[in-house]
Amino acid sequence: MEKPHQARQTVPQPARPTLPTVPLPEGNTMSVSTSAPAQTKNNAKIAAVSGFVGSALEYYDFFIFGSAAALIFGKLFFAPGPSAMLLSFATVGVAYIARPLGAVICGHLGDKFGRKRILLLTLLLMGASTFLIGCLPTYNDIGMAAPILVVALRLIQGLSAGGESPGSSSLTLEHAPENKRAFYTSWTMSGIMFGIVLSTLVFIPVASMPEDQLLAWGWRVPFLASAVVTVIAFVLRRLLEEPPVFEEAKAQDEVVKVPLVTLFRHHWITVTRVTAMSLFTIINTIINVFALSYATSVVGVDKGLMLTVIAVANLAAVAMGPLAGILCHAVQVESGASVLPVRKRSVAVAPDGILPSQIPRSQSTICCASSGTET
Repeated sequence: MEKPHQARQTVPQPARPTLPTVPLPEGNTMSVSTSAPAQTKNNAKIAAVSGFVGSALEYYDFFIFGSAAALIFGKLFFAPGPSAMLLSFATVGVAYIARPLGAVICGHLGDKFGRKRILLLTLLLMGASTFLIGCLPTYNDIGMAAPILVVALRLIQGLSAGGESPGSSSLTLEHAPENKRAFYTSWTMSGIMFGIVLSTLVFIPVASMPEDQLLAWGWRVPFLASAVVTVIAFVLRRLLEEPPVFEEAKAQDEVVKVPLVTLFRHHWITVTRVTAMSLFTIINTIINVFALSYATSVVGVDKGLMLTVIAVANLAAVAMGPLAGILCHAVQVESGASVLPVRKRSVAVAPDGILPSQIPRSQSTICCASSGTET
């Protein structure tokens, strides 16, 4: 028996909205660019790589001084006696007095004139001072002028190092995607640790030289070689671009006139907190400098062996930075937590892997709090 024919019901489809058309002059075409996200991601990678390489090469310069002070400088730049080694250690500490000041000055100038310019300046200061240390006459040649010149050049190194970490971290963060800020900024700190590895490895063949050759000219080689390192880092840094957020702030005349005053007036609690959190990094310097001297001169450990131990330990720290950044984001996703929102002009609080804070991006001098104590 034939079934009665049933009419097929149709569900009316909503009309598609039409986009308004914009008349163009004859012969002109308009295309939509989809490269902005890719360009942003590319800039973030360049900033992270530059932060790693730049920090590594700059801190190579900074930490070869520590190795030299622990092994050699007491015999070269100070009057013979039991206090020579203590005075040599004191020259290492001089830089840590200058670092907070360098962070404040460079952070302030970076907020006003741009990160890239200041990072190039800190690089040149570090390279020039390190190279000149390698050219210095010793105490036997010019007497008390030798330690005075060493301290002066070490102060310049400290000023430069103080501006490097916060400036590089800020620049990387301002380019980084919102959901990967901890990972991208971690590369600056890893670069610092890699700089320690490089400076330590360079001193292994130097320390194994005969004593007379080491004191006559061998110790100068790592310092003079810093000229090559500085040129490489300078070329890399010039490839960087200023973050779009800074260019936007500059175009809209939103750059704070005195960032330092605003920072300490409104964010002093955060500065204090970051300073306290960064004190643990002092341990690294104690091992790299004091333990090196004690192990080789008191315990009798071979210089090359102790330098190798320090290099391996810091190499582990190089890998730990990015891993901690990945773990940070994984924990956030798993727990449903969100990264602290970065305001239109916000930056990283510290180069030690601490999450970005809600500090206006025009005030990267917040980073100076950690820079005075880290490694």
